[in-house]
Amino acid sequence: MAKKKTINNINNEVSPIMMISIFVIFIVAMVFVTYFGMNLQSPVSKYFSPYNTKVCNDLMQVLKQQKDMDDTIIKLSKDETVTFESPKIFLSPYHINKLSALVIFNTEEETRVEVKVNDEIVTNVERSKNHIVPIYGLFADAKNIITLTLEDGRSITKEIVIEPYNFELNGLEIKDVLGNEDIYYLAGDINTNDSTLRGFDKNNNLNSYVTLGYIGGFQVFKNKLAIAYNQNKDGVYDLRLDIDYLGRISNITPNTAEINYNSNISGDGIKYVGDSGFLYNDLTANYSFNEVVNNESYTTKKTLILKDYEMSLTGAVKLEQPFKITYMNDYISYSSDLSGELLVVTRDGGLYSYDFDKAGIIRTDIKGDKSLYVKVDGIIYSLKTTLEDNCDLK
Repeated sequence: MAKKKTINNINNEVSPIMMISIFVIFIVAMVFVTYFGMNLQSPVSKYFSPYNTKVCNDLMQVLKQQKDMDDTIIKLSKDETVTFESPKIFLSPYHINKLSALVIFNTEEETRVEVKVNDEIVTNVERSKNHIVPIYGLFADAKNIITLTLEDGRSITKEIVIEPYNFELNGLEIKDVLGNEDIYYLAGDINTNDSTLRGFDKNNNLNSYVTLGYIGGFQVFKNKLAIAYNQNKDGVYDLRLDIDYLGRISNITPNTAEINYNSNISGDGIKYVGDSGFLYNDLTANYSFNEVVNNESYTTKKTLILKDYEMSLTGAVKLEQPFKITYMNDYISYSSDLSGELLVVTRDGGLYSYDFDKAGIIRTDIKGDKSLYVKVDGIIYSLKTTLEDNCDLK
């Protein structure tokens, strides 16, 4: 009891002035910590307004998914537990051609694989122990029967059910324009800016369905399609993406000279860009791929010191004139009636400048999120725009 009384006496002796002083010191400390923490966490947040329009880099996300699929294919093609009797099947492996599939398995001995799609012998895949069999021409809104047969007579049958997609041809008969090829492709409706690339056989069956941002035109080449790609139909400068029939991107370039944008076929007044090609040869190679090719040089940029521009950037008013931006992997496409400098602020405190002239496209090696400004006639304006590399991860 004596010990408890002593503690109470000590507590009663703490003066009100001391309590107030401790409280004030605590508040000041918290304000300091909060202010310091905010600045430490985001030293350039003032350049990335929450009211900025976010432009996502959709093509970069597609390429990341593609790399993941590539890694999966390599891993499974060396996995001895993935056998002919228990293969791995991927429908639309690259998420671009919805009517394709990939079958992976391994055998102890080298063997050829006969591929039958819906009871038709389509092709023979070359001899190997590690089989990566591409399947093209699956029918939409149908139950597809895939039969694989080895040289020793062993056979497996798999069923792949595909959901419905747009079959509308507006009275067009594909057999009238197909010729000797397997498939006739139609890029969109020129009047309504449809952004899919659809392929049909002679019986008007939909057996290729490519969806990838906005497709403004295309051209068929041997074993691949070249597509004029933009993330949205308002983009001015397209990229050319070369893709194979599984939908894997192999080449990226801003040079679209070989692309056909002009309508050359119509049905009931609806105009399309059309071209024909072959899906299969008598002998098909095991599926393989190389790194994505992009031989274009990066656009020359100037490196600036951010603190020298701090007042001009933080005090910049929004540019009221139209300035359209599209962000596609390394490429920034822009459209404007102005000329000047495009200023790029990065989240790590970098500041860079590109010359621009009305409308065009630049290739940038600047990684991470970017806040955009323009300098016109010596005055800096904010575009209130943030380019985001990893928008789907946030």
